[in-house]
Amino acid sequence: MAQKLTKEDKGLIRKLHNQGLSTKEISSQLGIANSTAWIYAKSDPEETSPTTNYHDSWAQSKGYADFSDYKESHAIANGFQSYSEYQAHLENLRTQKAKNQELGELIQSELKRRKKNQTWLADCVDVTHQAVSSYINAKSYPSDEVVEKIYECFMHVESE
Repeated sequence: MAQKLTKEDKGLIRKLHNQGLSTKEISSQLGIANSTAWIYAKSDPEETSPTTNYHDSWAQSKGYADFSDYKESHAIANGFQSYSEYQAHLENLRTQKAKNQELGELIQSELKRRKKNQTWLADCVDVTHQAVSSYINAKSYPSDEVVEKIYECFMHVESE
């Protein structure tokens, strides 16, 4: 799982870009995605959401007003009335995946067997309780790292 960039990392990206390195060179040198290098090379250091600028710039380069316009157009081009309808469709597909359903049922049964709740698991795994809920309801599937942490949490309770 990718590690969150520190303030120092972000500053280094800006410094390298100001020295004339391209975002491709920065991404290669630092072992990060080119889009990540672009986001922090081009963003204001005080900006709270530089990804928004990146997405909007990308969408504008494709002829859209902004990223929201792109998402809406993409959804309509795929036969949906709106982006929210498209999102609901994708969520429905995720909940039908056997892998998601199996993990959700397993987590639910293990929580019940150990007399624990979703908040306990969220704290143990270091994710939000909403994330745990989405795993249980098969709306999303966690990364391999999170799956391993879930296993470790349940095994730790087993050994107590």
